[in-house]
Amino acid sequence: MGGYSRSVDTRPKLRRRARLLAVAITGLLTIAACVATPARAQEVWDPFFVTSPRSGEVGTEFTLMIAWGPYPNPDAVFGCAHPVGYAVSGPVSEGGQAPIIATGKLEANEADGDSYRYDTAKVTPTRAGLYVISGHNPDGSTQARCQGLELSGEFVVTEPAVPDDQLTVTPEHQEVSIDDRAQVTATLRAGESAVPVSGTRLNFAISGPNRDVPGTCVPADCVTGADGTVRWSYAGAQTGHDTINVRVEGGGPRVDVSVDWTPSVNGAVYAALGDSFSSGEGTGDYFLGTDLPGLNMCHRSPHAAAARLASGGRLGSFGFAACSGAITDDLFDDNHAGNASRDGDTEPAQLCRAAAAGPACGPSRVPVIGPNTRLVTLTIGGNDAGFAWAVSRCIIVSIAPLRLGATRGCPSTVTLETTRRLAALAGIRNATTPEHYPIHSITKVLDAIHAAAPNARVLIAGYPELFQPRSLNDCVIGDILLPGVGLRQLRVGFVAAAWMDLQAAALNQVIAAAARARSWFATYVNVATRFEGHGLCTGSSWINPIRVFAPTISPEDALIEPSSLHPNQTGQILGYEAAYRAAGVVPR
Repeated sequence: MGGYSRSVDTRPKLRRRARLLAVAITGLLTIAACVATPARAQEVWDPFFVTSPRSGEVGTEFTLMIAWGPYPNPDAVFGCAHPVGYAVSGPVSEGGQAPIIATGKLEANEADGDSYRYDTAKVTPTRAGLYVISGHNPDGSTQARCQGLELSGEFVVTEPAVPDDQLTVTPEHQEVSIDDRAQVTATLRAGESAVPVSGTRLNFAISGPNRDVPGTCVPADCVTGADGTVRWSYAGAQTGHDTINVRVEGGGPRVDVSVDWTPSVNGAVYAALGDSFSSGEGTGDYFLGTDLPGLNMCHRSPHAAAARLASGGRLGSFGFAACSGAITDDLFDDNHAGNASRDGDTEPAQLCRAAAAGPACGPSRVPVIGPNTRLVTLTIGGNDAGFAWAVSRCIIVSIAPLRLGATRGCPSTVTLETTRRLAALAGIRNATTPEHYPIHSITKVLDAIHAAAPNARVLIAGYPELFQPRSLNDCVIGDILLPGVGLRQLRVGFVAAAWMDLQAAALNQVIAAAARARSWFATYVNVATRFEGHGLCTGSSWINPIRVFAPTISPEDALIEPSSLHPNQTGQILGYEAAYRAAGVVPR
């Protein structure tokens, strides 16, 4: 016997003439055995065996009782007016056979004031399976029925839940310099015994800027050893926040830890410097913080050739300082256009140094170039030569509603100024950019890079010829929005297009000559040949068409969309990236 439990009859007015459970204690009290809810007033309830809980693991103590009506339910009535024998059988085999594991009897209900007490029993199965409860009266000493009604019931016993294996990964967070390696230690232990689990493969995956960077396991196959551990490390290629997901192969526990990669004061292994042709202007997708009108329009793109070369950490850590609109002076001084970080600090010189040997980087950036640097790629000189300035005067000249035709040439002042600027880039004379900043020679730029990164190989690329006219006919190179007129096609004549391409070729000759003069560390990368047949006038262009808004008829007021006349994604991939690869993009 398990002892009596007390129950209060809360629904005396709902007694019905169904089968009555007469509880006779010294002839003083009779209790109805069947209590119906209003919705079930006509239903007759039978008694049955129930347990609490209804199911449980091996080792659980089950309380057995007799219930009338829905169970569990506050309307249920418990017990019987006379003793009832029971037998618990189980677990039930596939053939339906089940050994009896417990027998006993439940005593008759007892009155207790306005309530009654009913008897219960306890049973604790030691095996998992289905158990059946039935009325039992082997020796005739008690009854196997209650009020003459058959009794039965069942409950389920399950195997104890095995605790999941426990996976721990340390450290949970770390901050690592970009010239170092991040390492985590993963340990797998059995959930119940906490002993190390060996022979299990762990998988490691990165989400974040270094998601494609491979890692190294110890043991090499990433399978846990006798101590249940695997050590995994990787070298970040880009600064930022990574999340490392560690999981048991095939399913099981998984854990996330994080790494914050910080720039190195000694520079990145691979640095990309220069202007928009290196930053990826024109590809239409830019890194966070570099496409903020009024703050930073450097337009550094993951589709730029440099970023593609650096992806996956194949070249080591990557420093990306190239900025749309950059001039040679931006390598030696703060960004001339005022491009700034989110905290308002102007971007420092691209060749800024941590030590006093060069321009200081200031608070907004640590050096991208330094003793660690083994490879530098860059394009520079196009903005010093004033190519965008020349476009506004050679192509978008004095536009008025009656002058929408193609231009026929460039003013003499434009040709003269461009010639002077190209000479300055060659180191022959002094000149300034259209914005009146000093022009530094390409040789000086290369020497400064070598001084900052004496261990680096420098690949300096030229520029494509943008137009490549195939006949004396005008060609459409974009569109222009005119006040009071609307959107119109923008055309260029053969003379203006050919002259602009000649200036690009002249600048390429200057760059190539400077690289030859510093051939022990610098190499000129010819992209013009790869862009051959893909200019704006060819019908198969890798160059973005020009987009212009002209609020007035003055060319000085023309607003050229920044992506205009820059390589599209195809140009970056098949033009610049292919040319760099052909030159052998391998750090020293």
